[in-house]
Amino acid sequence: LVAFQAGLGFLVPNLLPESLCGKGAGMADSLLYVGPLKISRLFFPFTMGWIPLTTFYFFYGIASFLGLAVAVYFLGRRVYCCFACGCGGLSETFGDRFHRASPQGKLSRKAEPVIYLVLLWALLAFIFKMAGKNIPFLGGDLYYRYELLIDLWLVGVIAVGLYPILGPRIWCRYFCPWVAINGLIAKYGKYAMHSRPELCMECGNCTGYCHMGIDVRAFAREGKPLKTASCVGCGMCITVCPRKVLSF
Repeated sequence: LVAFQAGLGFLVPNLLPESLCGKGAGMADSLLYVGPLKISRLFFPFTMGWIPLTTFYFFYGIASFLGLAVAVYFLGRRVYCCFACGCGGLSETFGDRFHRASPQGKLSRKAEPVIYLVLLWALLAFIFKMAGKNIPFLGGDLYYRYELLIDLWLVGVIAVGLYPILGPRIWCRYFCPWVAINGLIAKYGKYAMHSRPELCMECGNCTGYCHMGIDVRAFAREGKPLKTASCVGCGMCITVCPRKVLSF
């Protein structure tokens, strides 16, 4: 996590030539956050209005998106959500003590599809901004409201502030558009968690410690591969299982 954040998040983009990444505009940006999560990567504020940042970030965004999609298909969501993403890094460090605060039960799981509304918002904001159109939304522009309400308040303030109440993966579970895409890819991908039901004594540790609110015990009891879209592949359930029932 430290290597990813310090390297691709800070050192590498700030060592790139200004002519390549537009650093002269003060926007040398982290190479870790791919679209549609980080829409602002493609633009920077200029006195004459919003103009494309650089072709480098545009094509890097496409290449990194496709590359990560392939990696998630074969290696699961953990390849990004647990090892590269800053939000996941904060969850696994500062938020570690709050793992068991994550809401469980059917009601909390029924609320998870709200993540696809955020994904739709991100995609529409990106499309209209690229087309140079301002779409009124909640008293402002569709794109600006995304940057303000989602990218600032939800991921940076509310989600972290609610760690003690709703657990450290509240952003990942309900709001992150990249997680929404990742989850669909992983659900139909090659990577999964498997169980040996004959060893399971149904202690419930796996479900109790899952910060995505997944009923892991039900999967373990039935012996089915766990490939639900909400699983980030953190391995917490594997770690706390006393009989080594689960494995990737």
